[in-house]
Order: sequence, then C-alpha cells, then structure tokens
Amino acid sequence: MLALEIRVNGELRAICGDAALDFLSVWIKAARNGASAAQDFDLTIQCQGHRKVDAELDEVLKWVHARVKLGDEFSIRFVDVDRTHQPIDRQTYPRPVPPDA
Repeated sequence: MLALEIRVNGELRAICGDAALDFLSVWIKAARNGASAAQDFDLTIQCQGHRKVDAELDEVLKWVHARVKLGDEFSIRFVDVDRTHQPIDRQTYPRPVPPDA
C-alpha cells in the first residue's frame, strides 16, 4: 500500500497509511502566535489521512503531531509497504448530507 515515511533529524517518526484512505497528507507549519523572532514561532509537523468508514461515517487518522524546533530537518517520502504504524489518534464524524438530499 502507498504510505508516507516521516523522519525528523534522521529519526523515523512514523510510517503513515491505510489501504482504505481517500487522502494522506503531511503539514509542516510555522505559526507566528505573536512571535517576532524566528526561534519563537510555533513549529509543528503533522501527518494525517481520511477514509470513509461506511455510508454515514468518515474517519480522520493521525500518525504524527509533533512540535519541532528551528533547524530541524525533515525527510518525507512515499513508500510502498505491507504494514504501517498504528495511528496515534482516530476521530469519526458523520458524513455531511448533500443539500439536495
């Protein structure tokens, strides 16, 4: 299955993926939150995916959500694997009903 391998400073953080995912993404974010100097920004990395559970439910799966610091190095690559790591978080929610339904 298609997965994302996430490394921070050479350390494997997770192999993220699920055979039923609709999408898989990595976010690397720098939030100012009032900071003026680069070292004071809120820096995070996150990997998550989305899948349909059934006709009424969707699920968001999260494998990585970590604060990082200025100068950290990231390695993100697509891989084809038989197994992935278990998500650290799962949240189901009702699928939106189309307006014309």
